[in-house]
Formats: sequence, structure tokens, C-alpha cells
Amino acid sequence: MTVSKPVSAAAVVVAIVLGACAAGGGDEPPPPPAPRPKKQTVSKPAQRSAALVLTQNGLPGLELNRQVLDVSTSDMEAAFDNHDFLNAGQTNTCGLAANEDLGVAAITNTDLAVVAFVVERPDTATTEGIRLGSTTDDIIKAYGKNAVYARDVPSRAGGQLIWVTDLDSPDSEPSASSLHYAFETDTTGTVTRLRAGFWPHVAHIDFCSDKATRTKETGWPLT
Repeated sequence: MTVSKPVSAAAVVVAIVLGACAAGGGDEPPPPPAPRPKKQTVSKPAQRSAALVLTQNGLPGLELNRQVLDVSTSDMEAAFDNHDFLNAGQTNTCGLAANEDLGVAAITNTDLAVVAFVVERPDTATTEGIRLGSTTDDIIKAYGKNAVYARDVPSRAGGQLIWVTDLDSPDSEPSASSLHYAFETDTTGTVTRLRAGFWPHVAHIDFCSDKATRTKETGWPLT
């Protein structure tokens, strides 16, 4: 894998006039103050909640274990109401198990144990709020500029493939036991896919490698 590089309310004042002098004389009392105008309230848009939360360890009920690879494609099918995940080998040591309708895929080893996840669905966000449509700036704000890096080759969407240091060991170099977020972006810097899992699979352009050889046979997420 090639070397990565770092990614580089206006106040509103309302004045209210309350008094006025009465015209004329005598003992007639002054007119009552003008009624105070009702305060205008602006409702804030509701924060979008994610139906599916992605952590660097994986999906709910499918968290990856640093000590042993114990999440299988069968576990994924059970977690998603027994929907099938199509297995497609990519290299001698790596394959993909995908369900395009669900917008979820797993990167697997030769034993069909999951090593990373790929998610492309609008109801999913990371714990820190990054989702489809987020921007590179959002990623930097969420994780800090010193934790965010980009591959020096473009993602499948044409923008940067951005990855984040292991949040449990931010000062460590990536290794086979380190877990990471990664985000595919398009040429405008908008997130088009979310990833999470073990290095280096999470940061390969084509999941098992930087250049897939079975794109048409595999289909999504290689298309």
C-alpha cells in the first residue's frame, strides 16, 4: 500500500417602545402602555438519528475482536434478518460478501471471517456523526486533523480515500491488529461510503487490493 498523507450567528436585537405622553390636560390618566409584541421563536431542525451506528469495530452485534476473528458472513446474515450475502473471492487471501439492496458488504479472509465492513446507506452514521453526505471538513472536525489521513490514490468515487487513526491507540502506526474508520469521497469532498475494520483492508481502494481484477463478476461495491 502506498503512503498516506495528512488532510490538510448573528445576534438579533429587538427594541420595544412602551410609553407615550397623553394629549390634553386635566386629571385624565395617561393611556396604558402599548402591548408587548409576542416573541418570535424559531424551531431548530431536529438532529438526524442513525438507525444503524458504525463504530471502528464494526456494526451492532457484529463487532470485530482484536484477538480472534469470530464474526462470519453467517453472523451477518443472521443480523440482517437472514438476507443473503453474496460471496465473491478477490485475491488468494481476501474476498467480499455483499448485499447491494441492504447497502452492506464485508471484506473477508479465506475462512469467510469478516475483517472489515463497507456501508452505503443513508440511515447509517458513525458514533461521531459522519454519514453519507458529510464532508472532508466534517471528518476533520469529528476526529481532529492529526488523526485524519488520505491515501495518495483516488477512491472509487474519484475523491480521496480518507482513513482515521485507531481511536483506541491514536499514536500507534497502523498494523494488522489496528482498527480504523475509512471514508470514500467524491471529487467535491463528499462522503459516498463508510468503512470500518482492520488494517490494511479498510484502506485498500478496492477493499482486498488497490486494483480489483473481478469488478464485473463481483458487482457492488466494486461498481
